Amino acid sequence: MPNFYFDGDLIVYTKKGNTHCLGYLFNMQAKIFDADLGLVDVTEEQAEKHNQVFDAMIVKGLDTCQVKQGHTFYYKPETKQVTTWLGTVIGDAKRNANKVIVVYKGKIFEGNLRKNEDSIFLQRVQ
Repeated sequence: MPNFYFDGDLIVYTKKGNTHCLGYLFNMQAKIFDADLGLVDVTEEQAEKHNQVFDAMIVKGLDTCQVKQGHTFYYKPETKQVTTWLGTVIGDAKRNANKVIVVYKGKIFEGNLRKNEDSIFLQRVQ
């Protein structure tokens, strides 16, 4: 398990000389998990702060996102919106079959929903 340290409230670690940031952290019965590393030794409070800052960074990254870049978001069919994992709304979505299109600050993002999944990789197309 890597040695974690903090960059502000973000939880990071060094691997092969490169700094890596943990992704969204899952809290399951007071145990904190990272999707790539599994169980990580951080507190619930640290995980919550990390997730809030990480979520804000994902949204802010859309401001400078170049064509063919993107991130994983979540399609909410009940509201026809795309959100982050924490529920921050990215925008209203247009859906045609499995294709989802979202306009965020004048930039167009699209992705394809897979059957029985609500996560979607949205890529900037314009």
